[in-house]
Amino acid sequence: MTISLAALLPHPPILLPQIGAGRETAAQQTLDAYAAVERELHRNPPDRLLLISTHGIVTLRRFHLLTAPLTGDLEPFGAPHCRIEQPHDPTLADALLQAAQTHDQPLTPVTRWESHDHSAIVPLTLLRNALADTPTTVLSISFRSTHDHHDLGYSLAEAVNSAPGRTAVIASGDGAHTLTADSPHGFHPSAEPFQQAFDDALQRWNPESILSFDDDLRRQIDESVVSPAAVLTGLLHNQQVRPQLLSAEAPWGVAYTAALLHIEASC
Repeated sequence: MTISLAALLPHPPILLPQIGAGRETAAQQTLDAYAAVERELHRNPPDRLLLISTHGIVTLRRFHLLTAPLTGDLEPFGAPHCRIEQPHDPTLADALLQAAQTHDQPLTPVTRWESHDHSAIVPLTLLRNALADTPTTVLSISFRSTHDHHDLGYSLAEAVNSAPGRTAVIASGDGAHTLTADSPHGFHPSAEPFQQAFDDALQRWNPESILSFDDDLRRQIDESVVSPAAVLTGLLHNQQVRPQLLSAEAPWGVAYTAALLHIEASC
């Protein structure tokens, strides 16, 4: 069966009430977007999850795939009690590694992951009611080009679509971190035009535009959303996609875009 759900979600730890302590309500649109994704997951429960991480094991030239259960906490954010223990899906992991080898993709299996990977822990915590017992495989981005990320997704698509049952795919990433003077890394004048262009490309589901963003600009505005989205463009290359932009806000000078990518049935 094909992919049953695909989503792009942001991952600021402040969304969790244990960390936000009330401040998370400033990102209510994002919280509402998570609730919408959770409803979709309850409506059509997946048999497995593929999660694309941006803060796991990220290296210059290679992608990484976790071949063990994902465990971790948010201790660096003052919440060591925010822990996850997510079951593993060895069947999907093996299929992805075989596909990567067949297509000569630089995908390395690992049994240990970054223990404070908030790009994985935050979405899994917010969607816990729908995904707590769902076998999960975690895939990391790298510092390779957007086209390399697309090619990785393209090479893995058949393995994902051939897995029995329903597979949900969540790409985790935050947009520009430099939208205002009080942003984490200050203000960059190109941050807002970039974010508007990215949100537009996502809303129109225009893979060519998503893959066209300049790498130097992406570093300057400090974003982590293009690479996971590029993997999605590869994974969904043979699907009829109906995009639904759920939210796009920047309450703390960091862009949080959330979207569902509905997979339309083929005729």
